[in-house]
Amino acid sequence: MVSNSLLVRANNLTCSTQECISTAQSILKDIDLNVDPCSDFYQYTCGSWIKKATIAEDRSSTDVMRNILEGPYENAYKNLLTTDKGFHTEDLANIDKENFQTMQDYYNICLNTSYIDSVGPTPIYLDVAQLENILFPVTDDQTLVSLDHRPLISQTLAMLEAHGVSTLATLFVDADDKHPDMNAILFDQVSLGLPSKEYYEDLTVLEKYRVGLNDILFKVLGEYSTPDDAPIRASESKKAGFQPWDKQKIETAVTRYIGFETKLASIALKKQVFFYNIEDMQDPVKSYNPTKLSDFQTQNPSIDWIGVLETLIPNGGTGIHSPETIIVRTPEYFEKLNTVLTNATLLTLQEYFVIQYVISRVYSLDNASRTANRKMNGEISSGTSVEQPRWRICVGYTSLSFANSLGRYYTLKKFGSETERTRAETFLKTIHDAWLNRIPHITWLDEQTRAKAIEKVNLINHKVGYSVISPDLRNPSSIQEYNAGLSVNKTSFYETEVTSSVWYSNKMWKKVGQPIDKDEWLMSPQTVNAYYTPNSNEIVIPAGILQSPFYNIAYPEYLNYGGIGMVIGHELTHAFDSSGRKYDGKGNLADWWTNATSAQFEEKTKCFIDQYAKFNVTGPDNKAIHVNGKLTLGENLADNGGLSASFLAYKKLQETKPDPVLQGLEQLSPDALFFVNFGRVWCRKQREKVALQMIYTDEHSPSTARVNGVVQNSPYFAETFKCPAGSPMNPVKKCDMWGLCVKAVLAYLRVFT
Repeated sequence: MVSNSLLVRANNLTCSTQECISTAQSILKDIDLNVDPCSDFYQYTCGSWIKKATIAEDRSSTDVMRNILEGPYENAYKNLLTTDKGFHTEDLANIDKENFQTMQDYYNICLNTSYIDSVGPTPIYLDVAQLENILFPVTDDQTLVSLDHRPLISQTLAMLEAHGVSTLATLFVDADDKHPDMNAILFDQVSLGLPSKEYYEDLTVLEKYRVGLNDILFKVLGEYSTPDDAPIRASESKKAGFQPWDKQKIETAVTRYIGFETKLASIALKKQVFFYNIEDMQDPVKSYNPTKLSDFQTQNPSIDWIGVLETLIPNGGTGIHSPETIIVRTPEYFEKLNTVLTNATLLTLQEYFVIQYVISRVYSLDNASRTANRKMNGEISSGTSVEQPRWRICVGYTSLSFANSLGRYYTLKKFGSETERTRAETFLKTIHDAWLNRIPHITWLDEQTRAKAIEKVNLINHKVGYSVISPDLRNPSSIQEYNAGLSVNKTSFYETEVTSSVWYSNKMWKKVGQPIDKDEWLMSPQTVNAYYTPNSNEIVIPAGILQSPFYNIAYPEYLNYGGIGMVIGHELTHAFDSSGRKYDGKGNLADWWTNATSAQFEEKTKCFIDQYAKFNVTGPDNKAIHVNGKLTLGENLADNGGLSASFLAYKKLQETKPDPVLQGLEQLSPDALFFVNFGRVWCRKQREKVALQMIYTDEHSPSTARVNGVVQNSPYFAETFKCPAGSPMNPVKKCDMWGLCVKAVLAYLRVFT
């Protein structure tokens, strides 16, 4: 083991600032000192927090955004965290006010539940009537789908896609893995109504789904009404040419819908929610299937795919049409989809399209409709049907629809401006350097692969805090230009959401055939998250996660390195996880590993798959559900690699800048507090149904596994807490990919001395 003098550098300094005192008190409220950290480190760091916490997350960021949205424009620039240095304010005040007003108008119509409830679900009537009577009219319930119906199906699918509603398949525009500077059209499998295909194999869940859909459709399309909205339901249905569905029609339609969707689920691959990573095809090479559009059309004749794309791609005089080649991520799905369609009736498809549209829009309708939807989701996956306060819901919607507008003001209130962004970038660079400088000491890499790995790390780009180009959040004109055409209907929240969906869809399809805008962010600055993009070989650390407990400029550095340092290291490690390693430094999907080194990598992953598969969570009915070690492999590799990189970066800093201990926590060394803050940033409490859903759909391991799995593999943790060999947190067999042995740590640290 590394000597105690190296890893636990004691000093007599105690941090007595108010920030340190309050932070120490916060840590003491979270940790459970009665738990042995060598037995269960997650319980040690989070035990007291778990006992006292409610399911609701910390709301500080949401509260800040609420104050911005509910106050006058002038208040957006009061009580800033620091200055607005580098931000255009007075010179572009008029444009800034216009941006603010549009954003606030959106928030206010979302809040206006009195009007939303007074009109019931009637705003959706016209759209449903168009689906039933114009786009997809059906005269009987016996006619099977044939090639004669291809125009009918294709036009409807295109219209729904243009409104941001995916149905039979998921079509989107993104980077071409082998030409990462250009946008391509990608075809992926269906987006299912239930969280994952496993749910369709559970008869109890399907029954809850049936009951829930019946209730939703009765409230939205049925004869349900209240004394207040009955007159407007009658008048608006007549005006729209919409015939309300009776109970028998609803029940029959729901039965057909679930049967049809179950067939789609049966031909779909197991999928993850984020970025369409597929457990059955986690290798990006296998999911990269460039295909001539004409060939794809011939092989999949049930839908006029060429016509769908030509409808979606806005020509606008640019001369952009359907490309010659598309990328099909799940060819097996599309092959089987043809069979599913030809065995379905036209009425089944019509009802499928209508129900998909209703479910996608129900959140913007009246309280009765929203309540039915919440109840169904609570029964199946969320575990609760309690509605959050309306202001909180509307803050979330505004943060999505007007991400950059709200992000500008949030950043100044909660993060700072250019000085803080520069400071955070400097911090990030220390983790980056640690990742880079340990590569020469990774013994299983051969020289050829090592050289390419070093090249890739050197090319990783950083984006920190907030967007400064596309758009430039410091410049109101840039935000206005980015949002051009995004409008608000000051009367109808539903209509605003429809036009917003069309706007976002149109913005995406305009990218076809265009170069990738590598300056555009995929997350808003207020998002409490971070990401790595393999096609751009970049990491993005938004202002939203550069907050306590992850990061605070007043923290002792060991807390920052244990918190945001680990997150940064995690994102850097994604460049070398089971998927990211398949891309080179320029973002190309290319095999730059030698066969021998690649084989060693694959062999090492088996240890992580087996290790994490031993963790479990408690699902419904107290059933233990094991983590899917294969599904979570990439994130587990990133967690392990990220913490070790951050720890090494901290050790480098500690050599020249010893940190003080915290008052009341003097028994814990700076190294111990590094690990404590790592553990506490992942403290979570969730309902059993959510835990089950996450096991099936989330590529991240549950919090217990994220914390304990990493420390089990860390010799530095074992030394810091003096864990006996063979204890639960210090197993004899450790999984390692990008960590360093003790001898290598000593060599690594000499790089800086």
